[in-house]
Amino acid sequence: QMPRPQAPREEDSTQLVQVLAKAKVGLVVIDTTLPAKRRAKMPHHTLLEQAAAAEPDVFEPVGLYPMLRADKRSENGIRVYRFHPPTVPPPTEDKG
Repeated sequence: QMPRPQAPREEDSTQLVQVLAKAKVGLVVIDTTLPAKRRAKMPHHTLLEQAAAAEPDVFEPVGLYPMLRADKRSENGIRVYRFHPPTVPPPTEDKG
C-alpha cells in the first residue's frame, strides 16, 4: 500500500507550483466536485485550481472526465493537466 501524500502547506499557487516542480510532477489531477467542508480541510485543491487557471503555459489541459459523488454526476468533475515546470533563467553574472 502506497503512503498517502501529505497536503502541502503552501500559502499561494506560486509556492505550490514550485513544490510540484521540485517533486518532478508530470500530471496533475484536480477533483472539482469536493464538498466545501472537505475542500476547507484541503486548501491545496483550491490553490491547484487557481494555478491551473492562471498559468495555462504551466498547466496544459489533457482532459475533462466525469465524476460521480453522492449519486450526483458531474460531466467535467475531474480535470487532468500535464505539468510543465516554469523555466528559471540562469543567474546573471555581475560584471560591474
